[in-house]
Amino acid sequence: MKARDALFLLFLLQPAILPAEEANFTLLGIEDGDTLIISIDNQSEKIQLLGIDAPEDVDNAKLKHDVQRTGAEAGELLVLGNQATQFLKTLLPVNTAVKMDNVLQPRDRYGRIPADVRLADGQSIRDLMLSEGYAIVLRRPPLDDALKGQLMPLEQNAIEQKRGLWGSQPQLMRAWSGLETR
Repeated sequence: MKARDALFLLFLLQPAILPAEEANFTLLGIEDGDTLIISIDNQSEKIQLLGIDAPEDVDNAKLKHDVQRTGAEAGELLVLGNQATQFLKTLLPVNTAVKMDNVLQPRDRYGRIPADVRLADGQSIRDLMLSEGYAIVLRRPPLDDALKGQLMPLEQNAIEQKRGLWGSQPQLMRAWSGLETR
């Protein structure tokens, strides 16, 4: 069996975990500044906030890559990540009811389900993280050009208004975000 065929078969066998109709889900916890843990059909699922990236808040392979890429100290980058995670926790206390839109399959390379998570009033958590300066727009797939065009002004406005991490750590954020090279 070719690898392509095996992947297709795996995709077909993966259960559809999200109902077609709009539903509320319960937030079980926050893993980091762009990853939520949500109860879906009584199972804990990791949800990646679609279209954004936040700094790492634990020592892992991505943090090591960020250290190499930026030349910053791991401790400095962890401060950014911890601040992003803490901000997200203020937006979403545990047991908050949330809705999900634009759910993508398959899962990302970390096993997360990419989705736009919204509060009961319709506010996008992703948009709030960007507009308040605690995340950046993801520059790689699955982000399509239309969504990138919608999100970039939120990031740019946060930079210009010096919100969140762009206000407290602007040089480090520029290095981490790759803005220096864009």
